Amino acid sequence: MKKYVALLPFRAMLKFFYLYVWNLGFLDGQAGLRYSLLQSIYEYMIVLKIDELHRKKKDYRSDSFRSEPDSPYHV
Repeated sequence: MKKYVALLPFRAMLKFFYLYVWNLGFLDGQAGLRYSLLQSIYEYMIVLKIDELHRKKKDYRSDSFRSEPDSPYHV
C-alpha cells in the first residue's frame, strides 16, 4: 500500500484535504488549519527528498562512466 501511495500525484494537497475536510479539521478553527497546512508541507518535503535521492542515484550512475573526476575526492 505504501508503494502506491508514494506514487500519487498531488500527495500534499490530498493530505491537506484529508486532514482538513475529511477529518473535520475545519471544526478546530485556526489550529486545525495550521495543523493541516503543516502536515501537507511536511508531505511535500518528503516528495522533494525522494525526488532528490532519485536524481542523485541517476547522476551517480551516469558519473561512473566519466574518465576524469570533477574533484580530487571522487572515488
